[in-house]
Amino acid sequence: MSTEHAMTAEQYKRALARFPFKAFGCEVEARARMEPPDQLVRSRLANTIGIGDYLRHKDAVAAGTTYQVAPPPTTEATFAEWEAFRVLGRLRAFGAPTVPFLIPTSTSTGDLAFGWTGEGLAAPAVEMTFSPDDALPVLTLSGIVVVTKDLIRRQTPTAQEFLYQTIGQKYGAFLDRQLLDPTLAAVPGTNPASLTNAATPLSSAGTSVADMVTDHRALVSKMAGQHGHLERVVAIMSTKNALALKGSGHMAFAGLTRDGGDYAGIPAICSDSAGTVIALVDAARIVFADDGQGDLELSEQADIEMNTAPTQDATAGTGATLASLWQSRLVGLRIRRVINWRLAESTAVQYLTADYAPAGSPA
Repeated sequence: MSTEHAMTAEQYKRALARFPFKAFGCEVEARARMEPPDQLVRSRLANTIGIGDYLRHKDAVAAGTTYQVAPPPTTEATFAEWEAFRVLGRLRAFGAPTVPFLIPTSTSTGDLAFGWTGEGLAAPAVEMTFSPDDALPVLTLSGIVVVTKDLIRRQTPTAQEFLYQTIGQKYGAFLDRQLLDPTLAAVPGTNPASLTNAATPLSSAGTSVADMVTDHRALVSKMAGQHGHLERVVAIMSTKNALALKGSGHMAFAGLTRDGGDYAGIPAICSDSAGTVIALVDAARIVFADDGQGDLELSEQADIEMNTAPTQDATAGTGATLASLWQSRLVGLRIRRVINWRLAESTAVQYLTADYAPAGSPA
């Protein structure tokens, strides 16, 4: 090294104190170029537009004095996990089809007249008839969960992961209610109707074992008489009703469990969001539009309307009172899911309302 560039130990220490070059590798490069580190830092700073890019570094912090909000899990995989054991995911497992958004589709109606063909004879021409269906528009389910930074700070990364799992459970329960609540009618451009909204319910005969059997027979009879297709039919009910049926001791309901099982020969799906609804659903005639779109976005600096029924409307320019996440030391997680559904046939769902007393409890 030339004497021109030589530095005493004291000068080198002062250079270290003045320039955080270790953060961006200047020390190693300076040795390779036989330049004093401070001179290399100065030359770099002279040739850059943003000094802050070079001076940005992370100071060491004692354990327990800082925290970091864990990022949301991967979006597509997370929604798939959240929905797999809910009504939506299980209907798909039983054959519910998926169609593209905004593309008109058709439903086959009537039977196909196939026939046996003798050797050398012509095969019969088969006619198919279709009923045109409207395209399913893009609809969005969303919500914002707000927690304090102090709450996050008191939690370990494992606890933060548990927070995301809890949000997923609440999301899944809400989605189940949207599918099963008979009072939910379609609102154009906002939400689809529930699967049970168009059906006329049966009333339960009662809570005795004989009444449970009567209810099952009535529901199956109505499904067979009005719809006619039972190959892909599944039953949906609450865990409470499923366990009450199982506890009745009748062999027809012995296969029911808290997760579903067998409802007198019909595959069952259990969701507490079903409430008093016991529904028979032809999974093959429930159409979902879903291309996997969805977001899990975390923010600490947004301004949001802290209201479960927000009034602001960007299309009309209507404002609202907003709260600053940054000012209030809050963290917001926004969940956004793009999905839609409809019945391919209006008779594809039949249901009754029943509240069977759990086994062992007073009737």
